[in-house]
Amino acid sequence: MCGQKINFKTEKELQEAIIQEKSKGTPDIEIGQKYGVTFRYIERLITKSQGVNISAFDLFFILLDKIIYFSENIFGYNCIQEA
Repeated sequence: MCGQKINFKTEKELQEAIIQEKSKGTPDIEIGQKYGVTFRYIERLITKSQGVNISAFDLFFILLDKIIYFSENIFGYNCIQEA
C-alpha cells in the first residue's frame, strides 16, 4: 500500500471507505489517488470482501445501470427499488 492521503484509525475503516467508493462506481484511479492505495490493493480488497474480482464487480454495476435505464425508458419508472 502507498502512503495514505486520508487518515483512518484502523485498516478496516480504510477498507470500508474503499468498498463504499467502489460500490458508488468511483473509478479505481480516483480511489487510488484519494486513499493512496494501488490498483492491486483495491483488487485484492474487492476479491476478498465480495468474492469476485474487480472486473466482475464493475460489470455488475454496468449491468445494473443498463437495467435501470431500460426500465425507466420502457416502463416509465425504475423497476429496481433502491435501499
